Amino acid sequence: MWFVFIATIPVYVFMGETTRFSWLSSPVAGKILICYAALNVLSVSWALRKRYIPALESLRSQPENTHDLVRWKAGWLIVICNATALILVGLAFRLGGRTLQQSLPFYLVGTFLSLWLWPRQVGS
Repeated sequence: MWFVFIATIPVYVFMGETTRFSWLSSPVAGKILICYAALNVLSVSWALRKRYIPALESLRSQPENTHDLVRWKAGWLIVICNATALILVGLAFRLGGRTLQQSLPFYLVGTFLSLWLWPRQVGS
């Protein structure tokens, strides 16, 4: 599943570079997308601190705990989906007529978060 998230990143960038139309005609639309991206980053931070990392630490000490396994998987899915949403904000910027330089921070942060969440073994 992680590979699919990673494989779609170049597809999103390619779509943004090859598709030409401008739908962000309102001057407020870009600010709204930036606010959405900021809230998304806060959501990633919350999911990491409150769901993913505590469940991972608990699983390392008690690998047989199925409740923590479900919590860990749910936290991982929340964070990876939010990272992909950041990339999609970059795509929305690009499709909205913004430049690649304006979309690049969203692409980079989303890609960094997605790569950071590579599949790892929980315990021994």
